[in-house]
Amino acid sequence: MTGRRPDSFSQGDRVDFAQRQHRPGRRFTGIGVVVLLHLVLGWVLVSGLAHHIVQVARQAPVEIKLIQPETPPPPSPKMALLPLPTLSPPPPRFIPPPEVQVTQPPETTVAAAAIPQPSPGAGTEAAPQPGRGQPGGALVRTPLQLDFSKCGSPAYPDIDVQGTTMVVFTMDISGAISEARVVESSGPSRRHKVLDRLAVTFVLSCKGTPGTVNGKPVPLRGITPITWNLKD
Repeated sequence: MTGRRPDSFSQGDRVDFAQRQHRPGRRFTGIGVVVLLHLVLGWVLVSGLAHHIVQVARQAPVEIKLIQPETPPPPSPKMALLPLPTLSPPPPRFIPPPEVQVTQPPETTVAAAAIPQPSPGAGTEAAPQPGRGQPGGALVRTPLQLDFSKCGSPAYPDIDVQGTTMVVFTMDISGAISEARVVESSGPSRRHKVLDRLAVTFVLSCKGTPGTVNGKPVPLRGITPITWNLKD
């Protein structure tokens, strides 16, 4: 079988192609279509259709959203600085005045024996003195008396104890207390010992009337209770 090359044209093909190039009708048809489109577009512009389209586009509602700026939060209220309270020391504790009960000892508790006075002339025997007492050798004695209005005022210590202290004392011929000591404590604790020392100080501050023997003041020894009571 004998084939021919695809790029070779036959005599008939060349004639058909030449005839097609010489047909001007198709070219005029395309030009007419373009002209017709321009005429239609011009009519639209003249008749106001385009204006109507523009008006419709203009009358379309436009939604405009205004963006509000963010409002900063209000400043937090500043707390008012209150002045610090002035700390005042607590009021002093009220210490009730002591109720010191001092009772006058009975006459039987007073040692009426006079303290012997040294006779003049040391180392020599004193001559016998005539008796000044009542006939029969009886002695007239008067007991000493404490004047508590002339005593000091004892300060009750800041301790919650009470009791009674028995104090033995010696009164000289001037009525002053020359010696005092505790013979019975107000209690067993150390705080009671404080009351005992105050009782001795209180008795030493007292004065009174000395006892006498046959009318003559003599140093005498006595005993008195000092009672400490807590008031409610």
